[in-house]
Amino acid sequence: MKRSEPMTSRLWPVLLLLFVIASGCRTYGGYGTEDATLAQIEQANEQFTAALSRAETEAQVLRAAVGRYPALAPVAAGYEETLARHRALIARHEALLEQAAATSGLFAWIMQTRYRTISRIFGGLLAEQQVVYDRYLDAYESVARLVGAPVAWINAVTTSPRSRYYVVPPQYEAIRQTPTVSIRDLLGS
Repeated sequence: MKRSEPMTSRLWPVLLLLFVIASGCRTYGGYGTEDATLAQIEQANEQFTAALSRAETEAQVLRAAVGRYPALAPVAAGYEETLARHRALIARHEALLEQAAATSGLFAWIMQTRYRTISRIFGGLLAEQQVVYDRYLDAYESVARLVGAPVAWINAVTTSPRSRYYVVPPQYEAIRQTPTVSIRDLLGS
């Protein structure tokens, strides 16, 4: 009997540690937030679609300006590529939203895969949208520099919004921001 007691006393902490590790990876997230996250995905898609119409208008202005400013030709070509990427991402993001909404079932509930899947989709979607928005801002900055816009215009394009991290993480706030200066403004200056 004495020989088995030390083995049992050493085995309990190991078993307890294994139990905590095994159960801990299934206890995060969820809590009924999946529907709210789906609504945020839908809202982000709507904003991204609305941004496309503004970007198409800006592309027309930029195409027209190439005759007056030949140095803008590479910027216009890059803007057109970004516009094509924007259109492709809208279709992809709609498919991702459908995929996220279709994730269901008992297994998904037990393993929290619905929460994880929706969260991954939302994070990836926002990252892809941010890349497109950053490319548009790069084009604005290039236009401002190539046409000799005043420093105030350049700063309006390149300055990031002041972070309010305690309310909204800066990367999400940056996605909501739209440039206050248009290409038409930059070319008219």
